[in-house]
Amino acid sequence: MRKALSAADESDTFFAPTNDAIESFTNWTGFAELEEALVELLGDEKWKGFLIAYHAVPDTALTVSELQALQGDQRYLEDALEAEMPLFVDNSDEEVTIVGLGSRAKLIGEEKIACNGVLHMVDHCLLPFDGDGVLDDTQRAQLADAKRALDLRYPEKPTVIDPDAYESEEEEKIEEEEDSDDSDSDDDSEDDDSDA
Repeated sequence: MRKALSAADESDTFFAPTNDAIESFTNWTGFAELEEALVELLGDEKWKGFLIAYHAVPDTALTVSELQALQGDQRYLEDALEAEMPLFVDNSDEEVTIVGLGSRAKLIGEEKIACNGVLHMVDHCLLPFDGDGVLDDTQRAQLADAKRALDLRYPEKPTVIDPDAYESEEEEKIEEEEDSDDSDSDDDSEDDDSDA
């Protein structure tokens, strides 16, 4: 991020989590498992870059007023990670909220405008995935809409977005019930064995 901010030939938008946002993220109960999985997947240093890249929008410097003025499909911003779910600008009220697949982060404080970009402080870390791997109906609709918007933007290059790659809440509930039924039947068979 520091290198990109100092590059005179680039113009980017950065959404930087505050120290409190980072502390809250690292205190999240699922963080240890997430960190372990990302270290295994990407290595100790690269996973941090992986998350930072989701907070950066390359090749465009958007001020608060420009973010507030975005309409329709323009509100989907392609991050430097080129994640499955692009960032979405929720500007439906006076505040601007940046929405990732598994998180929402509100712009706070003053923007920092440099000759090569704009830095916005946000109150949460943005996640390019859903923390529990299960999409609710709102997330599923958001992912489907992002696919539609990017397919229109790049008709020659279909996106890899797949709303069906995640379990729905209903599918998770059915799976939990099946696991519970299996566990009950195992208990019953153990009881039968002890009776014999």
